[in-house]
Amino acid sequence: MKTMNHHSVRKELIFYLEGSLPEKTREQVAAHLEECGECMTYFLELKSSLLLLDENRTQDPGPYFYTGVKNRIDARRSVSGVRWQRVLQPALIVLLLAVGIRFGIWVGDHARADLASTEQAVLVPFDDLSEEPIEEFLLNFE
Repeated sequence: MKTMNHHSVRKELIFYLEGSLPEKTREQVAAHLEECGECMTYFLELKSSLLLLDENRTQDPGPYFYTGVKNRIDARRSVSGVRWQRVLQPALIVLLLAVGIRFGIWVGDHARADLASTEQAVLVPFDDLSEEPIEEFLLNFE
């Protein structure tokens, strides 16, 4: 009987656990596992991992599973009633933005009109700067 190496045994271990190997291959894997402690350790870890997966594979739904699913379905149905709100909210924002822009233009026009009436009084002192250089002003600043 030909002995198997580590790599070929490890490829066959899952099938060995399931019992789906041909008789000759199953005997070769069993013989190798008896002789090789490293492969036996790998086999035992693989077996415990698969058992753990099998235990967690079938979970019964909790007592509130169906209630939770029903609540989610009802919540989605109630969201469909909010569809108008999804349409009206952006429209309202655009309307408020347009009103705000128009109000800003109106305020700017009134401020420009007020500025035109007081423009001469505000700008007159700036015309005097051309008569006195800034250096003389700073030197005489004591």
